[in-house]
Amino acid sequence: MNHGHPSQQNFYSSSSTINKRKHRDLSSDSSDLSDADSELQREAWAFVEQQQSASVLRAAANVSPTVTQTALSSPNPWENADNYVADSDDEAESVGSNNESESIDVEFPDMYGVWTEGHETDFTSFLRFPTSKQVSPKLWKKQREKWFADTEAVLPLLIIAVACLETVDIASSCCAAPNCSLVPSFKCYTCAVTVPSLSHFCSTHASGHWWDNHCHRVQDRLDRSPAPLTTPSGRTRSKKIRCCEAARGTGRRVLLHSLTGHEPAQLVTCPNHANGHEMCVVLLRDYGFFPSRVHNTDHAFSFQLVSLGLKLRSLGVAFQVSAEAFFGTDHKDARDAGLYQPYMDAVRQLAVIKHHTHHGTVTPELAEELGIGQTVCPACIGGDEPSGPAAFTMDGFESANKKSTERGGGGSHGSFEFTSVYFKEPAVQDVVAEAKAAKQTSRPKLGCDAQHKAGGVGGLKSVGKDIDMIIHVDCAAHSLVHRVYDVKGGERLVYADDVINWGKETFKSRGFVLGYDVACKELSHLDFYGLLQSIISTILFILFIPAMHVYAHGKDCLSLFSPRFLMGLGLTMDGEGHERVNSWLSRIIGLTQRETFENRRMDIVLFLEFYNWSKIRRLVSWTQEKLLATFAGLAEVKATLGHQWWKVEQAQYDVVVTAMTTLRQQLVERQNKDVPSTKEDLRLQIDQLARSILSMDKHLSRAPGTKMSKRLNGALNSTFLELYKKLDELNAMEPGNPPLTFAQVKAGLTPAAVESSQSDVDSFVRLYFRYCEDLFHHQNYLKNMVGFYERREMEHWRVVKEKVGVCDSRSKEAFMGLRRRRMEVEREHSRLAKEALNILTLMGNMPPCTSRSIWVKSERPFSRKTQC
Repeated sequence: MNHGHPSQQNFYSSSSTINKRKHRDLSSDSSDLSDADSELQREAWAFVEQQQSASVLRAAANVSPTVTQTALSSPNPWENADNYVADSDDEAESVGSNNESESIDVEFPDMYGVWTEGHETDFTSFLRFPTSKQVSPKLWKKQREKWFADTEAVLPLLIIAVACLETVDIASSCCAAPNCSLVPSFKCYTCAVTVPSLSHFCSTHASGHWWDNHCHRVQDRLDRSPAPLTTPSGRTRSKKIRCCEAARGTGRRVLLHSLTGHEPAQLVTCPNHANGHEMCVVLLRDYGFFPSRVHNTDHAFSFQLVSLGLKLRSLGVAFQVSAEAFFGTDHKDARDAGLYQPYMDAVRQLAVIKHHTHHGTVTPELAEELGIGQTVCPACIGGDEPSGPAAFTMDGFESANKKSTERGGGGSHGSFEFTSVYFKEPAVQDVVAEAKAAKQTSRPKLGCDAQHKAGGVGGLKSVGKDIDMIIHVDCAAHSLVHRVYDVKGGERLVYADDVINWGKETFKSRGFVLGYDVACKELSHLDFYGLLQSIISTILFILFIPAMHVYAHGKDCLSLFSPRFLMGLGLTMDGEGHERVNSWLSRIIGLTQRETFENRRMDIVLFLEFYNWSKIRRLVSWTQEKLLATFAGLAEVKATLGHQWWKVEQAQYDVVVTAMTTLRQQLVERQNKDVPSTKEDLRLQIDQLARSILSMDKHLSRAPGTKMSKRLNGALNSTFLELYKKLDELNAMEPGNPPLTFAQVKAGLTPAAVESSQSDVDSFVRLYFRYCEDLFHHQNYLKNMVGFYERREMEHWRVVKEKVGVCDSRSKEAFMGLRRRRMEVEREHSRLAKEALNILTLMGNMPPCTSRSIWVKSERPFSRKTQC
């Protein structure tokens, strides 16, 4: 038997040993993988899941008056929120999970706007597709097995039915035309799915039906079209579309396309309308076909077709795919048929029009006065008197690059003006570039000891790329994108400077919170170049690092910038919303890498507009879920503390913040500033690798999906391999001591779970205030949402009404109809937010007059400008 090369045998045996050690170490003590509060989390969620939505709300209502009395006696939480720095380890504080992947049953209004408990209409019940959450896995398996069995049984009959639908299956014995008793020989496939009884015609009336209806597919059993109509002299008649009554002549041949068929026509233009503008209006307004070009067009597509194409593009479907679906045949694809480029041009032109109609800027005067329009977060922007701070995060997305023309990328043929509402250029000075030009020798020490590519002072543009990445700025709570930067030459700090300047100017009366994965670098940068003092003297300014990114930093950054420790942000605002945006963009961004500048920007704006308003659609329901989880967490905190609840009632928010600030400062000062020895550095590397292993194993336990599981398992294997190398190297330094194992490292990193009676009461006091911060923020979001739409109705839509009043009657009626539709949608969002506010007041049993100190922004909400 061939056993292979000895080195191969050793490699495979070592890999097998590593895998055995990995599984043994991870499975030896699974309880160690959870945080100190894991048991409390399981109990809290069991508490929620065992009860119906109404019972949970009633339980929360019974707790919240007592819970909020202490908070009501304390000042606004944001008056004492930490600046830059964070509070104690939140891993030991969390009682209720705030993971978005976990949802809670809440009450929702029925189709008539009435709030119901466990009740839904027959129609909504019909629309709801059964999921594994509504039925047990065993029952769901049986239902799917029955579906497969039913499908197999009816399959032969369905094959016959589809064959009849796709062919000239004439069920009637006479022509569908009035007073015609001839035997039908033609079928209109377009009418077959709308008016089946009027879809069969004789040869004479088939020609008339085809003439009267654009792009109807009328064919006989041999797939032949009916004979065209002729003039009395015998000449074939052609359909003519005239720009006006003065148009005469033959005209230009054009192909009209719809979802069901196509047909030729002639566009007849008079000398006064030779530029094609009036013909475009007539084609679209009177006939419902969208021209591919303004002048000398060859193709026009039905409005339903280009609208569907635009929707598919917003969802990330390639133009090649949708064009093939619409126009591909057994003989030619869309490109060979010459329809790919005209179809793409028509969809892009409709995208610009739809953006204006969606935001009400339907005339040039409105676009100049109100701006082009952008879908922003109503809960974060607010109305005339917004409540709470404005919290945003920023992050780079390297996949959103653009290939250079030498590498197959497109060039630049112009720009779409409406994309400027998202894409911005830095309006501040690049102080780093200016210092470099002035040959300044001293440079700031940026951030912590960890090395991060983001925020580099002088990155070089990647080879073969015109644009390296984008940086997008999102609201921290709801992840709606507000600004985008095209980055050339690396993710420099000038973009963060511009975002801070935008926040300082836009939200001066509210305060500005910014989450950035290299906030430590940005803080050092602002301080070194003298920019920090002007910011903190103008506005309350808080920097933090997103929850998952902060673990890649040093211990100082963990204490200073982690949202898990930072008082004032609550538990929901973890700063990782931009990763959800990146996940959405990653599905479609590959389509844009080889496009021209203008097409790339348009597609990104289409993706972001759809993403933003899809988030707004469930903004209120998402807030309700978070509120319900917060009240359940408060109830669990009270149940856990038991007879020690009086300590929470006597606690004050500002005292807790001061104590946590002092503790964090002590943690930072306690760090060893000396260069670690080789042994200490090796042990730090082992601890970091062990943390990565525990984190990946926790993600794997949550069933992340096949693709992600494969990646995590691969990373887990390589990390274990590196860890055991480090362990062997460390143990070789101390041959006389017992060897260090992964189990010992894991035990040292994972805090042991404690019983409720032995828990640190102070941590639950802090957790109580973190939940109060969540209530504070979410109620402010609902208030801001109501105020945003009220101001929009009073200002934006009022101006639209005034401006369109001077248009002609036909245009005015159309514009007012679009305005009415958008206002109805926004009023519904506002109504839902008001109902959620009323329910929140009932749940908390807090009259607005007695709870104003915590729920309503005071005149001077932010008294502390800086705290380091």
